[in-house]
Amino acid sequence: MIPCLFCAAVVDPNLVRFFAAMYLGKYSFVPALIKAYRHFNLPGYLFFALFRFIPYLALIVILIAVDNSKKRNWLGPTFMGGFIGILGFMVWATWEVVAPLYTSERMASTSAISFIFIPFYSFGAGLIGILLMNGIDSIAKRFRGRSRTKPVKKMSRAFPIT
Repeated sequence: MIPCLFCAAVVDPNLVRFFAAMYLGKYSFVPALIKAYRHFNLPGYLFFALFRFIPYLALIVILIAVDNSKKRNWLGPTFMGGFIGILGFMVWATWEVVAPLYTSERMASTSAISFIFIPFYSFGAGLIGILLMNGIDSIAKRFRGRSRTKPVKKMSRAFPIT
């Protein structure tokens, strides 16, 4: 739960804008920091943090359901797939929104609205990540199971099976 809270709090559009300013805009560290965070305000940050937390909250609910089920060995792949899917989509989508600020592309006038919808779409990316990671994990378990020879039980002659 701690990584989910951390990413919902720290990975915000301002942080992505900071890296876009450094990578795309070729700004050095301090000017990129100033440019990315010049319009920062706490109420806006907290408002969008609530939206960013929605897919992580859904992931936590899924993890609790998996933990209470018979498939507890799916807990690790479910967390990793969902977390990577959600975080990856959020960063990629936010990058696509802020990239025109530092390139010659034209920025859409309604691009700020996308910050409300990105978390909902990232939930779908998290579900895809869960499915992929559990599929990869089950395939890997099958290959690991075939490569090892299982010890054969020796039957005791003193206690024959009847």
